[in-house]
Amino acid sequence: LWAPDLAAWRDLTGNDLHSLAADPVFVLGPIGHGATNGNFHLRPGSPALGAGENGADIGAFGVE
Repeated sequence: LWAPDLAAWRDLTGNDLHSLAADPVFVLGPIGHGATNGNFHLRPGSPALGAGENGADIGAFGVE
């Protein structure tokens, strides 16, 4: 199955009803192609803050 975005996928399959597709708003993401020198802490206001199970932050290092 294919859908153009998360909302369409949810409508089509009934899956991922609690998934989040958004810019995590990192302090500083990777710079340049293949770079690994980014700062992957979350900025205040990130949609990933508190969005995980039991209010945990999703896949990041917390707020800086």
